[in-house]
Amino acid sequence: KDTIETTGTLEPVRKSEMGFKNDGTIIAINVQPGDKVVEGQILAQQDSNTLKNALEQATITLNQSEISMEIASMNYETNKAELSRQEELFEAGLISQSELDTARNNLRKSELELASAQSKLASDRAKVQQAQADLEEATLVAPFDGIIGAVNGQVGQINGINSASSTLLTVMSQELQLKALVNEADIGRIKIGQDVEFNSTAFADKVFKGKVLRITPEAQTVSNVQFYPVLISCEDPDNLLYAGMTV
Repeated sequence: KDTIETTGTLEPVRKSEMGFKNDGTIIAINVQPGDKVVEGQILAQQDSNTLKNALEQATITLNQSEISMEIASMNYETNKAELSRQEELFEAGLISQSELDTARNNLRKSELELASAQSKLASDRAKVQQAQADLEEATLVAPFDGIIGAVNGQVGQINGINSASSTLLTVMSQELQLKALVNEADIGRIKIGQDVEFNSTAFADKVFKGKVLRITPEAQTVSNVQFYPVLISCEDPDNLLYAGMTV
């Protein structure tokens, strides 16, 4: 049989580095490295009082805008009806041109006021949605079933996008894959679906299996030699292997 030997590194199939969007004090971290988590599980929480107040204020402003919008709409309908009545009177010769012009101006003014109210209402709705999103982001939840790879903080610290380390938690899938670099002299013999056997330093006497999943068509240059990254599945039913292991 034809054998191609290379080295590679194990990595999780899915990985998410998580942190709070807005700067704030961490009030709870519910997991530690190595803990298994399920999708939707609450991992950490941030002091959200300021964000709650912002949402409350945005909601109050939105309610006021809705009232203003209703008033502007009523004024528009009233002025529209009034213009129609004035036009009939003008055609009958019962009012002057200036009175008709006044009715038209009033309708135009109410149109502008209605458009302004609609614009402000849309803006205030967007602010409420943003405030709601900010509040939701004060709670970190697991994006998928997996395992906690790292925790880079503790309760009482400030975490957010402007923090020195914005990544608070790393969530990884337990399912691993292998990324190997294959020399350009051998890449022509690699095909998707081929069987792969590998071992690691930690388990030198144990052979693990996998299959070629993907061949990256763009080469990487290492010490003036062209290598092509090859992605390989990893069969590890006993969960013996860890991300980062060299194989």
